[in-house]
Amino acid sequence: YFIHIIGVVLRPSWLRKFQVIQEEYDYIRILIAPSISFEEAYRFLQQEKANLEEKVRAVMGNECRLNIELVEDIFPSSGKFRYTLSKVVKDA
Repeated sequence: YFIHIIGVVLRPSWLRKFQVIQEEYDYIRILIAPSISFEEAYRFLQQEKANLEEKVRAVMGNECRLNIELVEDIFPSSGKFRYTLSKVVKDA
């Protein structure tokens, strides 16, 4: 869902890379590595933030906490780039 929504539907022209990390059941971090300066990317992000938050909460619920971070780069984990990561530990 997130790959399609961010990478295809919303796909801002200033987006170089992104990664969605589920830190907790109700907490999502989205890392964005822009293809433009941070200052310009921040302005664009402010314009598109509400739409992105709406799309995330549509599947995660309105109580979901969301943090969107601009970063210099996103590095591969375990040898390959992952668009989504979940750090939620499932109870045994």
